[in-house]
Amino acid sequence: MDGPALARGLLDWFAGVRRDLPWRRTYDPYHVLVSEIMLQQT
Repeated sequence: MDGPALARGLLDWFAGVRRDLPWRRTYDPYHVLVSEIMLQQT
């Protein structure tokens, strides 16, 4: 399997099984920073 086909397969799989997580809903830099800090604390 070549690289692009593997990447496409992974993206298709992820689209079907991904979870709705709060830090995926926004691209606001402040919210991303806060979520990164919180995730490192666990």
